[in-house]
Amino acid sequence: MDDPHRLLSASVGPDGSVEGDVARTAAALACLLLLQTPFEDERVVRARRWLKAHEHDALAGFVLGLCVERESGAPLRPGPSWLPLGVRGPEGRLLHRLLTQAERS
Repeated sequence: MDDPHRLLSASVGPDGSVEGDVARTAAALACLLLLQTPFEDERVVRARRWLKAHEHDALAGFVLGLCVERESGAPLRPGPSWLPLGVRGPEGRLLHRLLTQAERS
C-alpha cells in the first residue's frame, strides 16, 4: 500500500475538505482515525472543523461521533456501519483497505 499519510495529506485541502465533498472528507477523517493520527494533527483539525459545518449530513455526523468516542478513550470498532464511507474517491478506497486489514488482525 502506498503511504496512506501522503495520500491523505494531498487530499485534505486548506479548508479541511476533500474537494468540498462530505463523503470523501468523512472517509479521509475516518482513515486518519484508524491510523491513530493525533487529534492535534492539522489534517484532523481542519477536516473536523469542515465536517462540523456539514454535520447535518449523516456521514459527517457519523465520523464526528467516532472522533468523540476516540477522544473519550473508547476503542474504534470498525464494522458494517463504516461501509458507506468507503464508496467515493481514493479516500474511500484507502478506508476500504484499512477496514479489510483491521478485520484480518
